Amino acid sequence: MFRSHHEKTVIVDQKIGFFGGIDLCYGRWDDHLYRLTDTGPIDGSLTAADEKEPLDPNGGTTPTSLRSSLPPVKEDAPPEEVELQKRPEHRDTRSSQNISAGRWRMGQPFKAANATDAQDKTQSAGNMSMAALVRAAQNKAAEDKPASTDIMNMAALVRAVQNKAAEERQPITGRPSRPFGRRSISMPAGRSNNVSGPHAIEAKVRFGDDMVAIHPSHKKTADKKDSPKFRRRTKMLQNAIRLTRTTSQRGPEYVPANTSDETDGNATEADLDKMNIKVSGRLWLGKDYCNEVRKAFSTESVEKPDDDQLDRNEVPRMPWHDIGGVMYEHGARDLARHFIQRWNACKVEKNRRDDNYTFLVPKSYDTCDVSPSILKGSHSCRTQVLRSVCSWSAGLQPGKVEDSIHQAYIQCIQSAKHYIYIENQFFITLDGDKRSVVANGIGEALFQRLKRAFMNNETFRVYVVMPMKPGIEGEYGTDAGAAVQAVTHWNYQSICRGGVSLCERLEKLGADPWKYLSFCGMRTYGEIDGKLVSELIYIHSKLMIVDDLYAIIGSANINDRSMLGLRDSEIGVLIKDREFDDSMMNCQPFRSGQFCGRLRRRLMKICLGTWNDRNSDAAVADAISEEFFHGVWNATALRNEQIYEEVFGSLPADFVSDFLKLTDWGKKQHLYQTEASEAKERLKDIKGYLCKLSLDFLKDENLTPAFRTRESYLPSYFWT
Repeated sequence: MFRSHHEKTVIVDQKIGFFGGIDLCYGRWDDHLYRLTDTGPIDGSLTAADEKEPLDPNGGTTPTSLRSSLPPVKEDAPPEEVELQKRPEHRDTRSSQNISAGRWRMGQPFKAANATDAQDKTQSAGNMSMAALVRAAQNKAAEDKPASTDIMNMAALVRAVQNKAAEERQPITGRPSRPFGRRSISMPAGRSNNVSGPHAIEAKVRFGDDMVAIHPSHKKTADKKDSPKFRRRTKMLQNAIRLTRTTSQRGPEYVPANTSDETDGNATEADLDKMNIKVSGRLWLGKDYCNEVRKAFSTESVEKPDDDQLDRNEVPRMPWHDIGGVMYEHGARDLARHFIQRWNACKVEKNRRDDNYTFLVPKSYDTCDVSPSILKGSHSCRTQVLRSVCSWSAGLQPGKVEDSIHQAYIQCIQSAKHYIYIENQFFITLDGDKRSVVANGIGEALFQRLKRAFMNNETFRVYVVMPMKPGIEGEYGTDAGAAVQAVTHWNYQSICRGGVSLCERLEKLGADPWKYLSFCGMRTYGEIDGKLVSELIYIHSKLMIVDDLYAIIGSANINDRSMLGLRDSEIGVLIKDREFDDSMMNCQPFRSGQFCGRLRRRLMKICLGTWNDRNSDAAVADAISEEFFHGVWNATALRNEQIYEEVFGSLPADFVSDFLKLTDWGKKQHLYQTEASEAKERLKDIKGYLCKLSLDFLKDENLTPAFRTRESYLPSYFWT
């Protein structure tokens, strides 16, 4: 009871393995822009919301379909680079910081048009829906070539749209380029003999996003893959996907590479209908536009994926922030062996004599070839697959438990020399009280490391980024909000309340906990039909980075369910850098790991809203300096949260210490309701998404489930 398979893995041919915190479910795609609204039309007509210019959370205004800034292809580039740059997954704005030698760069998926984009500005200031684009293209093609309107490839379609729009002086825009919020790493990993042992794997780790999309065509080995029918169907599907995604995300100014293949797979509207692909100007269709804090999914509703769950003209979506990764070769084989072990254990338990479900056997390769395009952007790292499993979840012998994720967290914390950066959905770790139902040792490890820093007068920082409130439907102070309050109770008990929390134990030593600790969340804002709206960004990551040297990425939350091994099954990967950059730490020269250090800096730049500022790398380089920790990170979080409270009356808030104040605060008219123009001016002072976590919220109340609520009948460990 109270356990589940919580890991998130996809393994392909035991050579490619995806892992991390990203669930395969509604609404989880996002990027670093964390849009709150998606009211783009699906019937070809522009709505009132499309014609407005909602506020950009980082200053200025941005059209509903954000302006795309695609770099031109170099005229003198070699043919293979021209082809690579023309592919959709590579048409984005890059920064000047290389990850390694070669063309692949760490960059920003979107930036506003600048002085070099003057020509784009004159042609990309408005908005045209996908349906309108298709109709314009067909009309133009009919004028030019009446006999060829039934079939047109993507390049011809886009050119026709551009010509038609130019004639009518109809401005066109596209949505920003490729996703970023779901960032990933690729790791062509080294050899190992088992999943659970303490082996070290030689690995190639790559930092970026949309890794699978950059593979060039692999050599076809199956006969059916060489057939013209298979090639035509494959290209037709690729073009259909580009037809539905390219215009909505990158704008019709993008023209994909032409193919000279006789089976170039032109996609007609009939082809789209056959493949059940709907043309839309929206990014989140149907149930993908969701906000689980405002309205949870029901069993009946999820069976109708195309139907909206929320009124898009009234309720903003809740953006998601998550971390995922992908390993190649031998590291992926370890993930595959874990899946095979689970599958075979389930086969023995439930379908031993059913031949429709066969036993799986690990593969053995003499070589594990990986695409050169991946290796060019790789980093040499050491990796180890980690798990939380036991007899029920993976078929281990009764009484045996593997909690290697838990042990890796503790060991990395104990060995940390400079800082710990954590992103997690929960922070429930209360090891200071042996009578507590919380048993994982992460909180105790953090306390002991901070105690050592205090005793030795060390400069040491712990960053924790977590949700502003649990992602559960319900309002504080109501019976429907009992589950929200219960999770909040255990988070606060671990951080700052109850007598044995992390902060209280440090204070008993005489230490100032805020000299070492920072707890933050993320928020954003926008407009719906001219009305200001705000929502939290839900942190769903399960990540820890230590000293720009170690990183743990996986599916495990910081609570007992994920860490102890007896309850939820989990998977994760421990990564250690072997290649380094020159950097700074505590104002001293420092060798920063290329993978872990760059990942940490990039995440911090997203939080601070400086992801598209090439000069901001130096500002986030030194993670523990007084200037950055207090003067930049904490100051930005505090200022942003104060503005959100002033403009929107956002909750949680520190001055709302009991339910009576909560009721009074809910009745108050806030600035966005009374003085919209003044509110917009105030919001221009917000930088990025980072906000201080309100740790004094409802501090005078008992947040455990009230008597006779259904949540009160659940044991305490259900919430931990």
